[in-house]
Amino acid sequence: ASANAAALQAADPLFDEKAFLDGARLAYEMIVEAFAAGDLKSIRRFLSQSVYESFRSAIAERDAKGYASELKFVGVDSAVIAKSAVEGEAMTAVTDFTSNQVRVTRDKDGNVVEGDPTRIDLVRDRWTFSRKISSVDPNWTLVATGGSA
Repeated sequence: ASANAAALQAADPLFDEKAFLDGARLAYEMIVEAFAAGDLKSIRRFLSQSVYESFRSAIAERDAKGYASELKFVGVDSAVIAKSAVEGEAMTAVTDFTSNQVRVTRDKDGNVVEGDPTRIDLVRDRWTFSRKISSVDPNWTLVATGGSA
């Protein structure tokens, strides 16, 4: 494990950083796409209550304005553990993602209000995942989102 993942490796000798990052990449893409589509049902089990409520509120606000979000992933360039910690039974992994996305928000008439359908944006995100050490479920829960540091 890298120095940034050492706490996870120490707490759980079975922790595999590469496997975690492969799963985090898949989760990142799936969650971002589902959020853009307004489909929280398919990702609910991967979100903490606070992240779910934040996403639900943002989607409701978007819907209230009559806006539609379009997103196309070009690819996830990188995913790295920026830092990790273990508190009690909870392991946390702060993960930085760099991806290329085409992001557009349109109004009810189809006019672009944000983004550009012809431009690929470099997007940096910092997400925090958590998992109980003793959990038999290999999936981590997204507990915080934000821009990359």
